[in-house]
Amino acid sequence: MMSIMAIVSLVSGLIPIATQIGQLWQSSAGFGAIANAIMQSPALKSLEEFGASLFPSADKKIQAVLAAIHLGYPEATKWAQTALNAIQTTGFISFGTPLVVDGMFGPKTFSAVVVLQAKLGLPVTGAIAEAEYTAINKLIKPTA
Repeated sequence: MMSIMAIVSLVSGLIPIATQIGQLWQSSAGFGAIANAIMQSPALKSLEEFGASLFPSADKKIQAVLAAIHLGYPEATKWAQTALNAIQTTGFISFGTPLVVDGMFGPKTFSAVVVLQAKLGLPVTGAIAEAEYTAINKLIKPTA
């Protein structure tokens, strides 16, 4: 795990692009657009390290993007937590007690993502990348 000083350095380096990450996420610009913004960040090295510690099974190419999204735009994690809870209420997956929607990508959220990935037949990484994002949107989209 990263030290407290490394996390403080990471977050302070992320502040300048946090608004941009939020706008890209809200506009559904995709991981590619977010990755491009992150590649310009002086916090890139720290994001790579934090992403590797948070999502060790995820593809190394997206670890920094995942870290930036979850640190720089906690609303993305809140969206994921809300969506996972909604999917569980349909009976599609079961991960136990509903997630607390707090924007913190902790062990319980990680486990719920793993359950969803296993159910969908996706690689089990515990991270929400493009395939998971697309599947979640299809699962929570109301049917007409």
